[in-house]
Amino acid sequence: MAASLHCFSGEVEENFDFFLDLLESLVTLEEWSVEKKLLTLKLRLKGKALKFLSDDISNEQQNNFEELVSLLKKKFSRSLSFEILQNKFNKIGQQPGQLVKDLAEEISNAANRYFNKGNSKNPEICTLTEKMKFSKFLESLRPDIRIQVKILGPSSFEEAVKQACNAEIAFNDTAAASSNAFTPAEVNILLAKHFESSKKN
Repeated sequence: MAASLHCFSGEVEENFDFFLDLLESLVTLEEWSVEKKLLTLKLRLKGKALKFLSDDISNEQQNNFEELVSLLKKKFSRSLSFEILQNKFNKIGQQPGQLVKDLAEEISNAANRYFNKGNSKNPEICTLTEKMKFSKFLESLRPDIRIQVKILGPSSFEEAVKQACNAEIAFNDTAAASSNAFTPAEVNILLAKHFESSKKN
């Protein structure tokens, strides 16, 4: 049955807590000794996890199951489950009075945690994170700012944030626009002038 336990490599898409739960289930089911449990754990590590075991954990620590698990958890466990992080990420939206830059920071931090970007050198993970930030940011903006940003057609998260900040300033500077005293066409003209002025500065 030990052979049925998949290896743990420490990659971003893997979950050490899930791996450990499977191991503990086998231990209970087959009544393994502590020695077999420890040996199986070490034999089922590969990649980053195996390198961490050989390079950063002493022989004494490697021979103590509880201590070894503690070190592996500290290195590879997520502070929150995928489900919790995903739920938090999906619920993000611009709150009344929340500045665009603060919304952008909230989304950026949440996305980086959700995809564990800080611990990944995988370019695909980095690209996916940026795309999710971009998409979520546009979705989360208040409607008037979102419309203006979509008209401008940003191609990246950074561009969208800059354009949204400009739109926010334009709307805040134009009290009449925010109170619907101007037509949408007139608001667009005001915004265009503001954006043109921002470029020159």
